Amino acid sequence: MKYKTPTSKRTKQLAMILSLIPNMVLAQQGVIVFHNCENFFYPTKDSIALDDDFTLEGKKRWSFSRYNSKKNLLAKTYIAAGKGNMPAIIGLCEVENDKVLYDLCKDSPLRKGNYKYIHYPSQDVRGIDVALLYNEQFSPISHCKLEAETDPNEEKTRDVLYVQGMMQEMKLNIYVIHAPSRREHNIKKTLRTKIFTMVNSHIEQLRK
Repeated sequence: MKYKTPTSKRTKQLAMILSLIPNMVLAQQGVIVFHNCENFFYPTKDSIALDDDFTLEGKKRWSFSRYNSKKNLLAKTYIAAGKGNMPAIIGLCEVENDKVLYDLCKDSPLRKGNYKYIHYPSQDVRGIDVALLYNEQFSPISHCKLEAETDPNEEKTRDVLYVQGMMQEMKLNIYVIHAPSRREHNIKKTLRTKIFTMVNSHIEQLRK
């Protein structure tokens, strides 16, 4: 998907939903990418989350060497997506915590882009969250996490990350979403519907 940068001087507003889309490009200067990191876990055990598989002793034998290789490969992927320009915004899902985001921004090829990140811990049972990386091309104004109302017997899942900011005289309203899977005959369809209904309601509030 491509969006042309407005030529008008007056500020334009644009709402974007970053949700399981390979990448989204804003023409001219700012590249916007969304990516599922596929289990980007830090190699040590989290006492709360079900992340045992991604430890040195776990099923995946998740060592620091493998972690660092994945981290650097992710960074190179995002740089390549910019085709010579560092992406202005990178929406991510399946990241475990602040540690992996800090390492990705400060201890990988992305460090040249001087990235910062926005992240809120979620209640996901596996401890995987969504996050947003950004550089100087994007200026955040506000951000928060959005949580859909769920029944007590429903499995806890990721929050939606909402970020509002400015880029190229454009006000962006960004939603980073990692919706529940459609696997097992779409057993989580109701929860998916609740999440996207919540996001739609939030967008409608912005229009008022």
